[in-house]
Amino acid sequence: MESSERLIHHIAVDLKEEALRIEKEIMMQFPPLLGYDLLVGRKYYLSHNLDPPWDRSGHLYSKSIDATFDKKDYKKVKEFFEEFRGNSIASFVSGCGLYYETYGEYYKEWMIGKYQNAHYAVLENLNIDVVTMLTGRSYDKDSSDIEERVDCLMDEVNEFVDQSYFYAENLFLKIIEMDLHFVYKLGEKKARKRLHRMRVDMENEMKNIEQEKAVFNRFWPLLEKKHKLVYQKSFPSRIEMPEFESFQRFLQKQNVSEQEMNLIGKYAPISFSNSVTNKLQLKP
Repeated sequence: MESSERLIHHIAVDLKEEALRIEKEIMMQFPPLLGYDLLVGRKYYLSHNLDPPWDRSGHLYSKSIDATFDKKDYKKVKEFFEEFRGNSIASFVSGCGLYYETYGEYYKEWMIGKYQNAHYAVLENLNIDVVTMLTGRSYDKDSSDIEERVDCLMDEVNEFVDQSYFYAENLFLKIIEMDLHFVYKLGEKKARKRLHRMRVDMENEMKNIEQEKAVFNRFWPLLEKKHKLVYQKSFPSRIEMPEFESFQRFLQKQNVSEQEMNLIGKYAPISFSNSVTNKLQLKP
């Protein structure tokens, strides 16, 4: 019993040290994340005007005038955390099918997840004999199912689970009282770099799509003409797996390359079933 208490104390010390590391990590990562949300996020409003009698979920809408966030509207982080992110999740509440997540709720879950993953990693490194002693269960020493053992440990030793929420809640309460403009300034440079990279990636993606469509538009009309000559009819408007074999044989006879098949799956004016699309798009 005494050895178990010493062991639990040792593990608790390790968890606390890991919690301190995660707190520093969150404080480094949060300002750029908040800055990015302020730069690219949309401001949403919740209305219940169109609610049917059986559902009071409401719906989100944005205005064209103030569609983006204005930092001057917020003094502390907690004021911004009341804003909606724009996504909806199931509420599991009678008479309210959907629930709209706020930035505060999102970031709290993010913090809890950071602590839980870190604490899980500490417990995952425990010797199987230690887990056996703490949970009172026997495990096969050759078992590689570490996840099962750690899950049992976290479920049965509630202190370990509670610590993740305790640390996350304490840090969250500190963060919401911080000056929003100060936090934004801390993360603005990285947030703007991320925004720039996103825009560059989008531009490159658009250029890539334009180039792919140009290639597709060069060979697809020829395939359509050859199909009409061979079968005396146009390509079908929809192709599912039963029709795919003949469609594939035709493409192979025309020496269609893998790259061209991929482009057909993307851009052909044909409705393909999911299974056919997967067959056509051979490369990611």
